[in-house]
Amino acid sequence: MWDEWKNNPGFTEALDELGIDYNNLINPAYASTYDVQNVNNPLFWLNRTLKIYGESEQGRYQIPVSEVHADGRARTTSHGRNSFFLTHTWGVKNESVTLRLGNVPQNVSCYAAIDPNYEGIGSPIKDLVLNANGETTYTFSQDALLVVGCQDQTQKMENVDKFVSVDIVNGGTYHPLFIFGINDRAEWHQQAQATTSSSYHFMFDGRTRFVASQTVSKNSADKNILQTLRQSLLRTITYDKLDGLDGSSWLHQPSRGLLFATYQACCWANGGQGLTGIGGDSSIPETPSWLDWHEYGHHFQMAWSWDSLTEITVNLYSLAACYTTLGDVDIKKCHSNSGLSGFSWDQQAVGTLLKSGHTWDFNTENQFRRATFFGELMTSWPQLYPALGKAYREVNQNDPIRVNSNQKKIDWFTLNASKIAGVNLNQYFQQWNIPLSPEAVAAINALNLPQPKKVEKTFTGSLNGSSPITIEVPAEDNTVNVAFVTNTPEAGPTSLVWVENNETPLYAQVVDSRNRSFIVKLRGQTSHGGCSLHSVNSVVNCNSGTSAYLRVAYKAEDNPLLPQGSYTGVLHLIANDWHNTDWTANVNVDLSIVK
Repeated sequence: MWDEWKNNPGFTEALDELGIDYNNLINPAYASTYDVQNVNNPLFWLNRTLKIYGESEQGRYQIPVSEVHADGRARTTSHGRNSFFLTHTWGVKNESVTLRLGNVPQNVSCYAAIDPNYEGIGSPIKDLVLNANGETTYTFSQDALLVVGCQDQTQKMENVDKFVSVDIVNGGTYHPLFIFGINDRAEWHQQAQATTSSSYHFMFDGRTRFVASQTVSKNSADKNILQTLRQSLLRTITYDKLDGLDGSSWLHQPSRGLLFATYQACCWANGGQGLTGIGGDSSIPETPSWLDWHEYGHHFQMAWSWDSLTEITVNLYSLAACYTTLGDVDIKKCHSNSGLSGFSWDQQAVGTLLKSGHTWDFNTENQFRRATFFGELMTSWPQLYPALGKAYREVNQNDPIRVNSNQKKIDWFTLNASKIAGVNLNQYFQQWNIPLSPEAVAAINALNLPQPKKVEKTFTGSLNGSSPITIEVPAEDNTVNVAFVTNTPEAGPTSLVWVENNETPLYAQVVDSRNRSFIVKLRGQTSHGGCSLHSVNSVVNCNSGTSAYLRVAYKAEDNPLLPQGSYTGVLHLIANDWHNTDWTANVNVDLSIVK
């Protein structure tokens, strides 16, 4: 699959941006990590890009089948997408080009069109149905770049991930494109300074097509455009994951359509065709900011958001993007608005608020503070929103009357958040003054779920390099059988056990100076008093002391896919007691790793 690309500089530089070594990529031992069939893996989209544009210099394209706009919106309850892919063909008014199509799957229609307005982007115009297994002549109504799209007319994406071969037989002139995975930095440096027929430059990251003027592009000639494109691609995957779009069924497929972003306008997101304005600067930023995270987030917001939350729940996505881009940083590095003050990547944020007793009036706080209501649920239960997104799509498809009013959405959200978290969140909602109905409060109580634990303390330590770290949790507050868990099975065990004799694999996100994020594997163990080491979540009776000791270590051999470099992050653990089940504490291990 990858062999034909291994000597292509654009491909190898794209792999480097993704932190992937080619020899590891083709090693069968790592096939599950580099699963090209996984829609939440950037390699899925990179592979698709190579298929689309692998022969584009010769005028041949493999166009993916995407959804009809209205069907995609109805399925995901999010913004629609653009079905049209860039070609290298530029045409002038009244000029004609001939396109030849190969086989077209049943219930699929393909179109040629143009996007002529690059200063103020809009929907494709003058679309023409293309003949299957034959040729079609398309005449330009004005100077523009030719775009081609194929749409599945079925509502359940029956033709997902199928392709249609499209050849530009004759007509038009060549226009350069910059494609993530095909073109390299040296090409960008040259291309960005060149004069084009359109007076614009076009980029593609696998899921978004971008446009920038010659002036903006020239100012960006020395920028690492691959870093920009890599981060925008990974951002869409972060948002898909947050929405539970994991490809497990037709209902939970990520959109195969595109976003269309311009660096000529700011700051907006139009739901019609994935149109996005992220300009406002004289050049293209290498490291996107809250602006990009926010405007992209609008395209992924789901309809579980109740009234007047358009500018609120979008920042749930901004927070997620900040974390996966910059890592476990002070929130001021994400955005300086005072409404975010006090928010952190707290693994028990809900329990921290409950312990504080602080209250907020959700209806009157500013949009950033209101976003932290949703953010605290996300950091406390990382699996909550993916499960919630799936559940909402299912109820919207099968029983939409349950969520067809503002109050019904509030009640649905709060009830299902409690179910997924596995705790009674009524007190949390009360401290935020969320307007649940009495029926919703009663329904949550009827679940007979435990109350969230209130965080009593926070213990910290620092792991530098490969030297293990030990953190003591003293036996106090009536705790004598403490051990450690995580808030998601993706990070480690989530419940205590009685005496297991082994090291426990633990996982944490780290980032490097290029904003590349990785998951590192660590080793964890627990001991009590002077007794032996056990698994990190083991509790025991120890006659030589009752304090709990957490031991965490990093081993390079556990992380063969981690590139050479320096990384920072935080391992977030939770201390619980076997007998005193109401007690809990946070344990944060700052990570500074060099490989």
